[in-house]
Amino acid sequence: MQNHIHLQTTDSTNNYLRRLHEKGDILPSFFAVSTDFQTNGKGSRQKSWQSEAGKNLLTSIWLDLQVPVKEQFTISFRVALSIAQFLTNTCKIADIRIKYPNDIYAGRRKICGILIENILSNNFVKNSIVGIGLNVNQLRFSPTLPNPTSIFLQTNKEWNIFDCLSQIVDNLKVISNLPQEIIHKKYQQKLYLLGQICDFQVHNDHFLQAKIEGVDTTGNLIVSDNNQQYRFAHNEITMIVES
Repeated sequence: MQNHIHLQTTDSTNNYLRRLHEKGDILPSFFAVSTDFQTNGKGSRQKSWQSEAGKNLLTSIWLDLQVPVKEQFTISFRVALSIAQFLTNTCKIADIRIKYPNDIYAGRRKICGILIENILSNNFVKNSIVGIGLNVNQLRFSPTLPNPTSIFLQTNKEWNIFDCLSQIVDNLKVISNLPQEIIHKKYQQKLYLLGQICDFQVHNDHFLQAKIEGVDTTGNLIVSDNNQQYRFAHNEITMIVES
C-alpha cells in the first residue's frame, strides 16, 4: 500500500510516528508505520502490548481529521468500526464486538487493542496517532493474558498482514466520511455486552454492577443501576472481564 513504512523492529510504532512528526516530516492523513516487533509496545492504561514477532499487525496510522476536542472520541468510533468491519466482512468472524473503550472482541475473546494519542491545537484535535495491535497469525499466547485470540484461531487459516492493514485503512477512509450520527449508530450496534449487566471498577476505588445502556456522542459509557443512569468517561471506569 502507498504511504506506508514497514520496520523489522522499533520501540513503538506510536513513538516512531511521533518522532517523524516532531522532526518536521509532513505526514499525509492515513500514513501508516508497521513493524514485525515492538520492544516497548504500548497498550491502554500504561500497559505493555505483547506480540510474537512477525505474526501480528502492529501498526500506527496518522490521521488529520481536525475534530473539536469535545468530539475527540468520534475518532475512536471510526477506528473501532473500521477494524470490526474488516473482521466481520472480510474475515467472516462471527460476533465481532467493540469493548468500550478501545478493544475488539471475537465472542468473549480479545482480538485487537487500540491506543489513540491526540495532538491538540487550541480547541481542536489537530492530528491523531492511532496505534493498532491486531492478533493475526499467532497461535499461542502468554498465560498471563486473560482471554486472547487471533484471526487464525478464529478462521483456521493464515492471513497476509499487509493485506489486513490495507483493508483496515480503506475502511477507515470510507467510514470517516460518513455522517456522525451514522457512525455513532453503527458503533452502538457493535458494542460489547450491550443491554447486559456487568461488573465495573469505578475511579479505581469501588465496584459497580450495572447494565450497559450505550455510549453517548461524546464517548461516555452509559450504564444503569436500579433505574438510575450514570455516565462515565473512558478513564473513569473499567469493565471487569472474566477469563
